[in-house]
Amino acid sequence: MTSWKPYTVLLAGLALLVIVWNYLRSAPVGIYTETKDDKAVAGMAKAPISGAPVKALPPAAKRKLGLPQTVQDDPSKHVVETAQFPITSQPFTAVAVYDDKSGDVSVSVRNDPLPWLAAERRYYVRMGYGVKTKIGNVGQLAVGGNFVQMKALHVGGSIELFTDGDGYAGLHVEYQF
Repeated sequence: MTSWKPYTVLLAGLALLVIVWNYLRSAPVGIYTETKDDKAVAGMAKAPISGAPVKALPPAAKRKLGLPQTVQDDPSKHVVETAQFPITSQPFTAVAVYDDKSGDVSVSVRNDPLPWLAAERRYYVRMGYGVKTKIGNVGQLAVGGNFVQMKALHVGGSIELFTDGDGYAGLHVEYQF
């Protein structure tokens, strides 16, 4: 069995620090955040609608959804619609529409175009085990990420270390579909 080279252990420690740093600065799961308006309607003033009252889910829905306690305790706040979205790298806009004849509220989702140029912050740490053609079985530790997005192209870099002492550091362009 091949032993780890000293710099491999050092870089593995650095990779662990990157993982911890990314975990500590990432948004927590299960916390509701306010959204911002779509650019197409940003700045438009909202006005009250006369007509039938809006249909709402029972007050227990606020607790079941885990909304902040201030919302749960406020009898003037009502859950009128919910929607779940799968994890995606495709930007999208969600719109809630109120029907003043029926009192129903529906949420529709539209995929937005990919940006021509945008900053991106997606990182990974990968450990693997495989076969190199000239050496045989090796372990691998890789740290990388994407930093710029141009439509479906993602530009980034990575560092890869192998248990045979080989390493790789470089930039990449990948097409995601």
